[in-house]
Amino acid sequence: MLRSLHALRDAAYDIASSLLDGRRPSPASVNLVNELAAPEPPAPRLELTPDSVRPAPGSALLPEDALLSVVARDLIDLVSDASRRERLTRCASEVCRMLYLNPPSGRPRQWCSMRRCGNNAKAAAHRRRKAATDEGRRAPESGST
Repeated sequence: MLRSLHALRDAAYDIASSLLDGRRPSPASVNLVNELAAPEPPAPRLELTPDSVRPAPGSALLPEDALLSVVARDLIDLVSDASRRERLTRCASEVCRMLYLNPPSGRPRQWCSMRRCGNNAKAAAHRRRKAATDEGRRAPESGST
């Protein structure tokens, strides 16, 4: 199962990043996503209780092929939906490869996570500014003897 999820993750990254890079994804990635999306996931089911309703026992647990199908279908939905596709963004961190969807309204995010990449980027910018200020203070003044 884990190997299949890793293969799907790599194919999804290839396809999603190709949208951002303006290139064609690998045919192997597209074929894998199509193959994994083919099985029909089981329909969720409800069960009547004496007082109400609840999910049917076992309906929340998906077999491996159904789980992979749900993820692959979500990727296909993303690629097929122009408004979601336009919100697809790459993290601005130079060391992060994360892709994410910006919210439909409000200010778009620059980093995948403020806690992860945003904080690191802001701390690095602060260190650069401080180093430049410290360097300026150490520079000898011209014209002094």
